[in-house]
Amino acid sequence: MERDASVGHDARVDVGRDAALPTDAGDLDADPDARLSSDACVDAAVLPGTGPGRFTVVVANLAEFLDSPDNAEPLDLDHFVSRLAAKTTEEIGRAPDVVLLQEVNAGSATYVAGALTRGFAQPYSVAAIPAPGEDAIVRPGIRGERATVMRETSVVINDTTMERTSPVTWIGFGYGRAAVAPGTLGGWTSLQAPLVRLRARETGDVFVAVSVHYVPESRLTSPAWYKGAWSDYAKQRIAETFPAAIPLLGGDLNHTACAMVGATVGDPACDGDPENEFHPMWIAFTQTPPVYHGVNGRGIDHFFSPAQIVAHGSDDDYKRYGPDDPTRFATRDDVVLCDDLYKRGLGDSDRARAINGCFQRYYSDHAFQWAVVDPAP
Repeated sequence: MERDASVGHDARVDVGRDAALPTDAGDLDADPDARLSSDACVDAAVLPGTGPGRFTVVVANLAEFLDSPDNAEPLDLDHFVSRLAAKTTEEIGRAPDVVLLQEVNAGSATYVAGALTRGFAQPYSVAAIPAPGEDAIVRPGIRGERATVMRETSVVINDTTMERTSPVTWIGFGYGRAAVAPGTLGGWTSLQAPLVRLRARETGDVFVAVSVHYVPESRLTSPAWYKGAWSDYAKQRIAETFPAAIPLLGGDLNHTACAMVGATVGDPACDGDPENEFHPMWIAFTQTPPVYHGVNGRGIDHFFSPAQIVAHGSDDDYKRYGPDDPTRFATRDDVVLCDDLYKRGLGDSDRARAINGCFQRYYSDHAFQWAVVDPAP
């Protein structure tokens, strides 16, 4: 059963389309004898994920739900897992416990769980499965009358270290017709996010995992206000639904932490008037009670949790350019060309192989983020 609610100074924020999914979220079988410890074979004194009672969360927009040819060719998803495995060995020290995905559908999220199972030799499953099919639509829109409702975010978990202990609750981040920016009516969408409770098998810590995607600011007449309201609403629904759980919230919020586009925390543009330096959604998560800690990197992908974030990073060398290195993208234009080829299912084509780094490493136009959390007070 869906229900409608609203947030803010008028009724234009269409939020609260909550629904539970069946408890069977498509668990994947794996050979238990093939499981490795979630601590990688690395120096425990150096890498943050190897500390006791710590958990690794990954945030990744994989852009794998809109185009059928892209969905049919999973080479980019394999690249994502191989780069994540390398990052785990080099910098993190612990296989991912929770993976928060955006821009996926049921098929691509399930594929990622299987690829993680193979890549880490540990069983992964989809704890919150998005809608099936191209566009991941759960309710088509009516042009000029109502938004298209989409579920294109997902939660994947490491079954060795985590178990799901609730059905999935979906919350919506919508906006009314009056808030649709001119010229964007065709992109009027309400994006839903899953909330799912998890329990750490070894420590008993209880979490709620939330994978979030906000529409681009260009689609809204008042984007900063709406994103602040959506963020407040997300925290409210988390607290109401799973009051004793520790939130692990991450996703593509389509803006940096700073109000000025392109600025990041620590830049001069974020060192001015405290009332203006941060974007309202960042303020909602990190300054409005209950306060979450937040990490952003240099992009629009974020992670928030009230738990201590002991380390964080990203696949920061993924899109560094190096024309003399055949495994790296030569220029930003090459990344754009490569992205277009993968959308058309041509990642293994001669054209892709002719672009430095395209065939070898491309997985998304977003570099994944990671964080290690310690829930101990």
